[in-house]
Amino acid sequence: MFSFGLGGHLELKAASNYSWSTNTVLKDSPFTPGPIKGQADKDGQIVKYEWRLLGSVSFGDNDTEMDSTKTVEIQSVGTTKMDLPAEAKKLLETKADAKPAAPPAAK
Repeated sequence: MFSFGLGGHLELKAASNYSWSTNTVLKDSPFTPGPIKGQADKDGQIVKYEWRLLGSVSFGDNDTEMDSTKTVEIQSVGTTKMDLPAEAKKLLETKADAKPAAPPAAK
């Protein structure tokens, strides 16, 4: 259950998808990102996201203003099938069975 203002609540499983938005900062960049917007299905899997990038680029005496919006839709997750040669499959299984490396020591 998700609670929100005005004394209400929303059963998340009752909705077929959820929308979200967040802002990012690109340090030392000539571009200003707009909000990143997205949608997730009822299981929490991201199915769509969109971002906007604003800025200007200079080449010599030419200044160009940029305003770009990109939308990505994610579909058919988990449906890709691959036939691997036995040798490649054995290598992947060996790596999957190996213990993960220890994290680097803190500096």
